Formats: sequence, structure tokens, C-alpha cells
Amino acid sequence: KRALTFTMSSKVLEAAEKSTQGAQLGESEKAFTEQSNIAASKAFSRVLMASSNARSEAVADFGKQLAARLAWTLKGVKPSTEIEKANEMAVEATENSLKRNTECEETLAGSLEFALDYPLVSSCLAFDLVQKGPSSQPRDDAGSNVAASSTSSLSMRILNEAYVCSLNENKENYEKALDVFVSSVVNA
Repeated sequence: KRALTFTMSSKVLEAAEKSTQGAQLGESEKAFTEQSNIAASKAFSRVLMASSNARSEAVADFGKQLAARLAWTLKGVKPSTEIEKANEMAVEATENSLKRNTECEETLAGSLEFALDYPLVSSCLAFDLVQKGPSSQPRDDAGSNVAASSTSSLSMRILNEAYVCSLNENKENYEKALDVFVSSVVNA
């Protein structure tokens, strides 16, 4: 048996460390960060779309779990074109709530900032509410809609992740995620 090993160029590692620490990036490092974010966004969309089109409820549920964890991990990564509509809906809904509820302006302004800081999270919160084409509603062998029978929606997975994280750190993220979700539902 041969062992499988991975090596990373020291320049790539250095660029990755700088980008996560918010340090000043050179041109090649900026290009690396941009390409990494685009690749992450496209991979995330593939996971999300595959889970929404899965015939098996177990596969769909696993895909939603994976997408929920990835969304929180990939802070600041813009959604790909496949799920951009959901992000736009979440941001617009939060903006509309902010305009309507002036007494909650400070709270909702924080929620809007949250939606812009975590675009994949806000995309997931509104993903189930956005109209998709007929090909995205999978059917099982009996002809029933698998997505409708799923026991755990993607938005609930996202909120569960936020709640678990709020027990240790980022206590306000759960409330902000909940505000974005409620705004999206109300404006759907």
C-alpha cells in the first residue's frame, strides 16, 4: 500500500494565511483569494443543488447538513449565479423590514449587515422560498415531491447551526439569522 500525501506550496499557504487574517495582499495573492472564493462558491452551489435534486431523502438531508456547515464557514463568499436569487431575496426582505419597522432599526440594521457579511447563510435561509424551475423539484418513484416530504429544511439546518454556535460564541448570529429568515418568510 502507498500512502496518499498532499503538499501545498509555501506561497499558496502564505497567501491563504494573509487573506484570513485580513493582511494587505499583493496582486497575485488577491487573485488567489478571488479564485478560491469563486471555486468555493461554485462547489457550495453544486452541493446545494445536488441536495435539492436528490431522490433519496437521506442524501438530501446529508446535503443540507453539509451546506449549512459550509455556509457558516465560508463567511464573505458571494453566492454563485445558481443561488444568487435567494441571496437577493433575503437582503431585499431584510431591507424592507428595516424600512417598515423603524422602532427596531438598530436590530434590523445589524441583521442586514449580517446578511451582507454571510451571503451564503442568507442564501440558504431564503433558498426554500425562491421559485425554482420544474426540474429542481425531484420526484421519487411514486411520483411524490421529495423536497416537500423532507423532514428538515435547509433554513432550519442553518438556524440549528447558528443556535449551536451561539451557545459558545457569536451569540448574536442566531438572532440575526432568525431576523433574516423571518423577513424572508414575511416578504415571500
